[in-house]
Amino acid sequence: MNIVGLLFAFLAMIGWSAYPTLVSKFGGKPVQGIFGATWGTLIVAIVLALVKHYELLTGSNFWLAFFSGAAWAFGNVLTIVAFGMKDADGNALGSAKAMPISTAFQITSNVVWGVVMLGNWGSTRSKVIGFAAVIIILIGAYLTTYQEKENCW
Repeated sequence: MNIVGLLFAFLAMIGWSAYPTLVSKFGGKPVQGIFGATWGTLIVAIVLALVKHYELLTGSNFWLAFFSGAAWAFGNVLTIVAFGMKDADGNALGSAKAMPISTAFQITSNVVWGVVMLGNWGSTRSKVIGFAAVIIILIGAYLTTYQEKENCW
């Protein structure tokens, strides 16, 4: 068992769980939220590189990582902007509604990428069970964001 890998997985779990709450709590502009998240990610990456003795990226690997990071930052800016969006009744969307949608989309896109491009879930049984689980996640995300209308009697 890789203890360092588990440690960083735990840090990622805690960090990504706290991220929307911290960004919503501290407020500020989306760029400031991304700036803080980027610095946090950079610090963790430097520590990981020093602990695991990874080499620096060069050539196409560097550019792939660079554009991947740019896409990550763009997606996070949109997520932070979504926190402040208002619905038809003027209520802020907030992190409680934005994050389930964002997370469900990320899980779904990662699954599709893994199955189509990387050949994960080789057997038909694995694909049926996996896609059923993704559908359950999407239903859960919808139910998390669903809000009943008040009846005016």
